[in-house]
Amino acid sequence: MRSFMSFSRDTRQNPHSFFTGYSAKNLGKLNKLRVAKSIANLEGEVWGEIAPHFVEGFQSFAQKLLFSDDVIVGVSYENEGDSLGPYLSYFVATEVDTYRPSMWSEFYEDVTGLDFDAFIDSLPSDDPRFFQRDDQTRANSQLAKREHRALMDEVYDYMEEEGIAFGTFARERTTYNLMRSGKQGNMVIVAEEYIPDFYDIGDGAVQLIGYYVPQGVYRPNMIRSTRD
Repeated sequence: MRSFMSFSRDTRQNPHSFFTGYSAKNLGKLNKLRVAKSIANLEGEVWGEIAPHFVEGFQSFAQKLLFSDDVIVGVSYENEGDSLGPYLSYFVATEVDTYRPSMWSEFYEDVTGLDFDAFIDSLPSDDPRFFQRDDQTRANSQLAKREHRALMDEVYDYMEEEGIAFGTFARERTTYNLMRSGKQGNMVIVAEEYIPDFYDIGDGAVQLIGYYVPQGVYRPNMIRSTRD
């Protein structure tokens, strides 16, 4: 498993940071709380008036960072020294213990009629893991859009390289369409169910389970990446 924290500068004006595995564990409690606070601040700014019932808040993000087995956390920011906040955007996913029943194992078996453990064993990875894609949000600016796009490219590359499986609630009009069009990397969607009016009246979501496929590996029904 690749574990790292990177500060990407390449040809972009502003950096981002990506924490997972040991790099997330080694942040230390105080820095984890600062990251959680900065994520919660951006979430509140973006969603506080639009859909306040979906705002998780500081305590929820702190719990994810402090107590999850593993996390995938990506953040982008305007200035080089702002790796702990304030943020332009973020992505958060938390590992789900596949040895215990969960909402995701029950969902998979209800929708497909197949065994969830067998699905995990079939993943194209030497270390099969399942993550819940919890949340991603960006500020409403051109800078935030550009930086979030670069950040998410790194997230998708990591999930492809690791062959990670995931569960999520994807907004039908945005995230789900981006997945189906290949804008979020090589993946196979193995179970999905439409939920009308999930976010608001006429604003539905798709609950789904899928997995990322490493470069050079072919899987039936694979949605090929069109990010490039």
